[in-house]
Amino acid sequence: MYRSLLGDFATREAEEFYIGVLKRMTPEQKWLAAFELWEMAVELARAQVRHAHPAWGEAQVRREVAGRILETHGIWDFQ
Repeated sequence: MYRSLLGDFATREAEEFYIGVLKRMTPEQKWLAAFELWEMAVELARAQVRHAHPAWGEAQVRREVAGRILETHGIWDFQ
């Protein structure tokens, strides 16, 4: 395992390959990748809330996830 500021990689060569891929991406491709990662993170949060609170409806799940996101970014005191 090779650890760097970008994360954990199998090898240093794997990290270099990853950096090369990022360098070849257009700004639009980088924004799309960031947006897709954001969507994935939100969906994972929704799944966790649904698992923890199976009786909650979708509106309550959305409020909980939104509150967690806002609290994480220091925008709103969730509690």
